[in-house]
Amino acid sequence: ERDFSAEVVVDTAFLANAAVGNSAGLTCYYDEHSYLKFGVQKTGTGACLLFEEYVGYEKRASEQYPLPVHDGHICLKVTAGRGERIFAAQSVTTKVIPEPAYLTSEGLKLGKRFTGAMVGVYVHGRMSVRFTQWNTRWDEAESKE
Repeated sequence: ERDFSAEVVVDTAFLANAAVGNSAGLTCYYDEHSYLKFGVQKTGTGACLLFEEYVGYEKRASEQYPLPVHDGHICLKVTAGRGERIFAAQSVTTKVIPEPAYLTSEGLKLGKRFTGAMVGVYVHGRMSVRFTQWNTRWDEAESKE
């Protein structure tokens, strides 16, 4: 189990010129076919929080939540620990999922070997997005065994 947290502040000014469906936020990235996205997405009526989970070649989840009250900046955070991933916006929990089970098994089907997880920021669409106040915490180093 890898215990960590990562948070970043997203400047929502990008929404003014973004196309519907464009988004930006945090990602937990395992490989090009398996990752989680938690961000701010432009919709036809404004904007929302977006949670998506991709496993192999399948989009396993795509959920939208109302944007929290904000001043043009939204703080997004992911926390991993005790067998789950917790996603929060403006310090309010939005989504909780179990530790992804595919982290060590997907490679067998797709001819890959699991090497570890990464967390970072993502931008989906042709736009400029400003991220500030990046902060991470890793509670326990991975074993080299």
